[in-house]
Amino acid sequence: MHIADIALRFAAISQLVLFATLLLRTHWRHPVGPLGALYLLGIVGYLLCPPVARDWHIGWVEVIFFIGCFGAAVYFWLFTRAMFDDSFRLRPYHALAVLAVVGFGLAQRYAASPEAVFGIEASAGKKIYSVIPQILTLCFVVLALTQAQIGRHDDLVKPRRRFRDIITGLSGVYIVTVVITEILLRGEAPVPALKIINVSAILVLAFGFTLYSLNVRPGMFASQAARHCPEAVFVPGDSKAANQKREE
Repeated sequence: MHIADIALRFAAISQLVLFATLLLRTHWRHPVGPLGALYLLGIVGYLLCPPVARDWHIGWVEVIFFIGCFGAAVYFWLFTRAMFDDSFRLRPYHALAVLAVVGFGLAQRYAASPEAVFGIEASAGKKIYSVIPQILTLCFVVLALTQAQIGRHDDLVKPRRRFRDIITGLSGVYIVTVVITEILLRGEAPVPALKIINVSAILVLAFGFTLYSLNVRPGMFASQAARHCPEAVFVPGDSKAANQKREE
């Protein structure tokens, strides 16, 4: 792997780990902290998957990196739900979504052929099978972006509205672009220049989000907003009419 590619990957990883640390430090009592860190560590896994798969020989330890890589889109979806849904709680179906997506990715990684998993023999079936992870990723990202925009205008926490646009908008558009490119490549390895552009984009986004997070108030999320803003009453999952300032 090219030295510039490796250097950019580890530079991006350092920013992602820093951003995850800031989220956990500031919002460790809110689901957005752990879930945000999980999503960012999933991106770390995505960055490390190519060298782990091709150049490093670390045995079954590589499964840890693939769990992060394959599940990144689901982690992104959970992260956005925790950010923008005041009534969000982890449910069993969230775990099932992670297990399904990660499990299929691991099956593709370690199964000898599509026939060994589903008995697929036709060439068309094999092509569809090869892009199923990208299709699942696209579905979860589109779901996250759609749900993030629902109720945007009813969100009374202004920094969170900006965060909604910046984080979900830039991250979502980037992930969708990468996934569509992977589908168009149909399993072929991208040219080195495309890899450099991909990793550079992650580095820029991670650096920008880290800087932005330094200016985010601790009371940005609902469970903390009421504590920091006693004049405001936030009713989880309620409408704009219910979540309004009460002038006593």
